[in-house]
Amino acid sequence: MKAQDYLLALLTSILWGGNFIATKYGVDAFGVFGISLIRVVSVSLVFIPYLTTQNLIFKEIIKLSLVYGIGFISFLNISLEYSDNLPVTVILIQTVVPFGAILSYVYFKEKMNTKEIIGMAIAFFGVFVLVGLPSSFTSLISIIAVLIAAYSQAWQMVLVRKYPHPIDIKTLLAWMHLLNIPLFLALTIYSKNFSSENITNISGWIGGLYTGLISTAIGFTIWFSLLKKYPVNKVSPFMIFVPFFGVILSIFFFDSTLTDHVIIGGLLIILGVALIQLTHKVKSTAIRTKT
Repeated sequence: MKAQDYLLALLTSILWGGNFIATKYGVDAFGVFGISLIRVVSVSLVFIPYLTTQNLIFKEIIKLSLVYGIGFISFLNISLEYSDNLPVTVILIQTVVPFGAILSYVYFKEKMNTKEIIGMAIAFFGVFVLVGLPSSFTSLISIIAVLIAAYSQAWQMVLVRKYPHPIDIKTLLAWMHLLNIPLFLALTIYSKNFSSENITNISGWIGGLYTGLISTAIGFTIWFSLLKKYPVNKVSPFMIFVPFFGVILSIFFFDSTLTDHVIIGGLLIILGVALIQLTHKVKSTAIRTKT
């Protein structure tokens, strides 16, 4: 990889690490569904020029959108709302990698080599070490929610790979976010997430727009531009830096504490994830990028 591409990959890791901080501010200001609405609307506005019905199978797109909107976005936001220690959520979402390896074996019959199996065992053992005995009921809700979000993200990747026809990533992002607007609009109105008291919350708006414009729109654009130039195994290792930056930023912005079990469990999870990412070979996918 060229030096500037190394920097772009590292920048993407920083942007995605910062997404946890931004989302936490947004959730605190506008609630689970309010911040979700800001995210899907802002991303839709960016990618709406790429909307097309070419190779579009609405049944599959709706299914993918629901898994993304309800399963991933909503449950990640629920985890952040109830979290009493942000680094736990930041690290646990990385279980998307072992979940993804398991689902790839189930759906695509991709064989797991010895290193992947060891990595999976290390990662899930790290989950038990990190979680330990939840300190409160709200902490337990946060842990369960982020694991559901991680599984949903892995399932979302499976649905993308099973998609029958090639589809451009920007078109996919446009439809996934656009179709979630009515859902989150209805849930936001029902939950009364916006009020005269919080509508002027600057940090909330910055957080919401960051998740949509910076983390999703810019982050994914950079990431897939790198995937056009280099093999997956050259780019994916930079994902390991996401939890590192997420934890560092959570300490800086929220004075989060790192206990021994969080440090040890987190390192085990990241080690397991690294083993899987560096050795797993992915079959072809329907995702493509326009040149």
